[in-house]
Amino acid sequence: MERKHIQQLVNQDNQTDQQSEQYLNECLNYIQAHLMAFYTQYADDTGLSLSQVHRKVSKWDRQQFRQALSEMDISDWPEEATDRLGYYTGNFKDVDKRHMMAAIVALGIVRLTVKNQRTIKKRVTDDSTNQISYLKTHMGLSNRQAQRVKRAVSVITEPKNVETWSDRLWLDSDTLAGDVQTLVNKHVRHGMNLNDIGELLAPHMNPKQFKPNKSVADRVKQMDYIAQRIVRTESARVVDEANMTTYKMLGIDSVDWIAEPSACTTGVNCAAIAAGSPYSVDEVPRIPADTHPQCRCSKIPHEGGILALQAAGSVVTINVAKSIDEHEDNLGVAVNESRAVDKTPNNVLPHAENAALPIEKFTRYALDPTAINSGGADKARVFKSALGITKKDSEWLRREIMKKLPESEAISHGRRPDGGISYEVNVMITGKNGKTKPVLTGWISDESGTRLTTLRVNTKLDKKMRGGKS
Repeated sequence: MERKHIQQLVNQDNQTDQQSEQYLNECLNYIQAHLMAFYTQYADDTGLSLSQVHRKVSKWDRQQFRQALSEMDISDWPEEATDRLGYYTGNFKDVDKRHMMAAIVALGIVRLTVKNQRTIKKRVTDDSTNQISYLKTHMGLSNRQAQRVKRAVSVITEPKNVETWSDRLWLDSDTLAGDVQTLVNKHVRHGMNLNDIGELLAPHMNPKQFKPNKSVADRVKQMDYIAQRIVRTESARVVDEANMTTYKMLGIDSVDWIAEPSACTTGVNCAAIAAGSPYSVDEVPRIPADTHPQCRCSKIPHEGGILALQAAGSVVTINVAKSIDEHEDNLGVAVNESRAVDKTPNNVLPHAENAALPIEKFTRYALDPTAINSGGADKARVFKSALGITKKDSEWLRREIMKKLPESEAISHGRRPDGGISYEVNVMITGKNGKTKPVLTGWISDESGTRLTTLRVNTKLDKKMRGGKS
């Protein structure tokens, strides 16, 4: 089911790309029309020369500028656009014919940027609304819960946060305008003819022939790529924020990573991230902050999260279970096999005596009060308040867990896509303050051995063990 939802988002991306492509073609047609108008008006047998474009601006030139303006609806342009419009309608265009040509071309690029900016804003807003609706249906959110998610997501769409990508878009627009002017000037310097104009505006679909330093069409296409990257990235950001806010609100403490069908395997390897599932909600990588631009991966509640919801008597359990069942069907895993509690012989974690417990999981994560981005700071706070354990006790806690593993029950949550099996083990630890609490540890066991993936004080189980008392 989640893979279908990812594909829907990818399909929407493709539709947005088509709209962006239309804006690009409009811009190129506009540039071609006005370059041809200047060529027809001033070129001689040798073409359009440098001496010709260095002449004073004429009445005809100003008429061309007015005509260019008339082709655009500037009534509701944003401030970024009107600032640039003021610059080009000012003294810049009146320096000489070359500057007039540059000003007219720049207007087309400003219009392109306005349209891309609007498309991005609308798409991000729509995706925010649609994702909350999706979560209401599939996670059983009440109207009040949906409003909480909406408030959390709205932070991303606030003007101060929109400015980050919007400023980048306009900066790239200014650079594009300068680059196009440079490309035109290169040809004018040697006498620009009709073949030069055709060459300037010829797009190259083959990546090996792509020439943004020679072709205006290819250089404008780069701007198109930037807009596409921004819309995908910001859309992914709001979708992930809506998902993670929902999961935390519902008490789901672990998630599985669902890779986009075309997930990258270079740079940040999303396929490898998926293979590392499950993750605690505090530890799982953020999209796109911890992955890459245009990431379309997603996260769903891990089956272990259902146990927490059942213990709390949540009405959303059925919806979560349904989502996970369908996810497992997509992975080709037998539902009955993966949903059954699979206990190892003697209920012990496989290879417990040789399990790997990297000290960094303690010093740089679960006991590190500065590990804010990874969620370790919250775990460190609970370890200190519940058990009196701090970062300096990392090696001691590591040894205590190793010692208790062989006598603690291991529960499997089924085989993972990479062939490994994920386990959780609650280990009873008596802390430095003399109190005893369950510490939940997460593990992956495969051909390479068994290794620790996460740990935290299991406050829910502790409360249940004490009869619900805080």
